Amino acid sequence: MIGLRGVRVLLVDDSLDEALPVIKAFAKKGIPLAYFDGNINDLPTGREKLKGVRLAILDMDLGGTGDTPDNKISTLIARLQAILAIDNGPYTMIAWTKHAELVDLLGTKLFALYKAADKQEDRVPLPVVCIRFEKIDFRTGADFDIAKLSSCVETELKRSIPLGIMQTWEEKCLRAATGVTNSLSDMIATQDDDLASWRESWNKGYLGVLISLAREEIGDDNLSNETFLKALFGALNPLHVDFLETDHAPLPDLPDGIITQPERGARASNPLAGKINTKLHISFENVDLFQPGNIYKLADCGHVLSLQPKVIFEHFVQDEHKENEGLFNQTVPVLLEVSASCDYAQNKIKLTKFLAGLIVPQIEIKKFKLTGGAILSLNPLWIKEQDCCIMLSSQHLISLELNRAKKLKVFARLRSQWLVNVQFWLGQQISRPGVVMLK
Repeated sequence: MIGLRGVRVLLVDDSLDEALPVIKAFAKKGIPLAYFDGNINDLPTGREKLKGVRLAILDMDLGGTGDTPDNKISTLIARLQAILAIDNGPYTMIAWTKHAELVDLLGTKLFALYKAADKQEDRVPLPVVCIRFEKIDFRTGADFDIAKLSSCVETELKRSIPLGIMQTWEEKCLRAATGVTNSLSDMIATQDDDLASWRESWNKGYLGVLISLAREEIGDDNLSNETFLKALFGALNPLHVDFLETDHAPLPDLPDGIITQPERGARASNPLAGKINTKLHISFENVDLFQPGNIYKLADCGHVLSLQPKVIFEHFVQDEHKENEGLFNQTVPVLLEVSASCDYAQNKIKLTKFLAGLIVPQIEIKKFKLTGGAILSLNPLWIKEQDCCIMLSSQHLISLELNRAKKLKVFARLRSQWLVNVQFWLGQQISRPGVVMLK
């Protein structure tokens, strides 16, 4: 059902009698759990595969006793391939078995699938922690001791501190989203005397709130069935962030010693900085729409613009390297769309606004001008398998008719945080007064 997807715990066990106490125990803790008995006809398909599972509890013997270890593991992997999405993400695995060799065999086969790049569709996400337990150790009569299991899992999870941290954050995100939904509901005041009228009033009132939010986000003239949801979600995003920031629920204690302060002056550069910055500020996905923040390669815009790539290169490069053809060939001249996001949302853009810039390999950065008010740089960024710098020039502001701009092929998109920073910087550059001061 749309809107109800999302599960954190997966249980695969062909014995319902043994699985039911586990399901009930997790339910008492308010933890949603997806249960499968291993029947191939009952497994999800396609887009229904689970994504975001953080704990997988697996019966290692779905085929029953008497089967070979290799067949047992092959059967389990086939079920995991059908249940977990390839991009499920990191998770902890609990293997119900007393046979350590089965767990080792499962790990070996999963890793072999993961490394087989030509079989992407057959991959199963790798567990970052694998724990072997025996069911009998957590049974007390007909009950399942989830408190004991929770304690054991928490102990073992310390082997992957990042996973524990991100699980905490994901839970906060869910609480924040729930808080937004509930807080808007609390605004609906109904005075009806019967249940049917109350329900009708609540639905009408809540829909009115949602439509009002979307209308303010996108403007009256642009609100339609096609634009409503995107506009509404854009209006809800700040509320979600606010709930995240004001969530004061207790946080788990971190183990001592995981954070160490470097000696003064000894802090080394982060080898992943470029990839992290790109994840924070650049998107190469869902870039098929025209919107502020879009980045275009100038080479793809030659049919609508006369600006020459060499002109951009010579603006940024130091004088002694202007004739360096090899250096020029390593750069990528680009255009960044910097129109106001509200104008885009409300369909008020008449002429698009582009800043010209250059993508430069980080290893060549010293050959370019990195200072000066007319130049803004963002680096390092991981682009085309290397660390790069994006340089922008406030002296190359270009306009283009909207209908022509919409036909351009988008290379990437600058995310909102740094786009706002660019827009603010550009506003300062345009409005600087130029003070006369004798010295």
